[in-house]
Amino acid sequence: RPENYRPETYKNVKAKPQKGTEADDEFQKRLDVWNEGESKWKEETKVWRKENGKARAALAKVVPISVYVEISKHKRFYEMWQAVEDQYELITEHQKSNLKGRLNQMICAEKDNVIIHLEEMESVYQQLASRNALISDEDYVDAIIRSLPQSYSPIISSILMINRKMKTPVTPMEIKDVVRKEYEARTSRAGSTKARNEIALQADVKNRQN
Repeated sequence: RPENYRPETYKNVKAKPQKGTEADDEFQKRLDVWNEGESKWKEETKVWRKENGKARAALAKVVPISVYVEISKHKRFYEMWQAVEDQYELITEHQKSNLKGRLNQMICAEKDNVIIHLEEMESVYQQLASRNALISDEDYVDAIIRSLPQSYSPIISSILMINRKMKTPVTPMEIKDVVRKEYEARTSRAGSTKARNEIALQADVKNRQN
């Protein structure tokens, strides 16, 4: 904390009295008060240095060695902590940039599981939110649409057209819900077709045997 940013000498806190026009005994009184304050300051400084050392040692245990090497040039814990915050602010900004890039580059192939793909996109989206880098609904919807297989274009175009006529924006939840239902319907149809083909194949085999 700023109050722990302690100067090395008492002179930096309170100027030492200088002899003026007052009588010697008056000056001595002022000097005695100052000396008493300096003595107390020195005792408190011993305690502060001890606590400062403990705090530095504790910090060394929780930050990466590369970061500690960079911040160890600071003697006061407060200065070290400020340096740590600066370091991690840069790291966080780098992470935000990487996550946004990853979200915008995610692609779902035609044969991939669309539901799993949407869950992975949501995971990246939530990571951005946890770093105070939440993107707008519009950008998120655009990222989802760009990532989908080409065969989903007709259903996406229908949604966009309906919302455009109603003058309402498409929400991420809405687009994901429609895409999820479309994928489940396709999977169901594919399963039914496969079952019919298997039945037909079994019947054909039986006829040949007969």
